[in-house]
Amino acid sequence: MNNCKTYLIFTALGILVIQTVAALTCYYCSNRVEKACGGNFQSYLFKSSTCDSTYSKCALQKNPPLKDGWIGYIRGCYKQGALQGIDDSNGCRYWTSPLNNMTALYCFCDTDYCNSSPTGYFSLGFSITIAIAITVIIVF
Repeated sequence: MNNCKTYLIFTALGILVIQTVAALTCYYCSNRVEKACGGNFQSYLFKSSTCDSTYSKCALQKNPPLKDGWIGYIRGCYKQGALQGIDDSNGCRYWTSPLNNMTALYCFCDTDYCNSSPTGYFSLGFSITIAIAITVIIVF
C-alpha cells in the first residue's frame, strides 16, 4: 500500500512538471474581423496559437461600446509586462492606455485555451493545488 501512495504522489508531481514546461496555447482572433470572436465566442470556428515564450499568458481584451453599440474583443497571447502599470496576474481588470486614454477590460490566464471566455479564469497553480488535495484525501 505504501508503494501505491508513493507512485500516486510522483505521478501527480510528474504531471505538474509536464504542464508547467509545455508551451501555452491560446485562441487568437478579433471580432473586428471575425464576428464569432465577440461576446458570444464560438471557439470551434477558430484555430489556436502557440505562444512563443514560456512567460506568456493568454489574454482577452474587451473594449467599451462605441457610439453604434459595437463592443470590441481581442484574444491572443500576452507577454507579461507588455502593458505598463497593469497587474497582469490571472484574472480580469481595467486598464487605461496612456496613448489614447481608452479604458478596456483585460483578462489574463495561464492554461491552454483559457481565453475563450472572460469567466472561469483559474490559474495552473490553483488547479494543481486542488488536484494534490484530492490525491492526498484519496490516498491518505
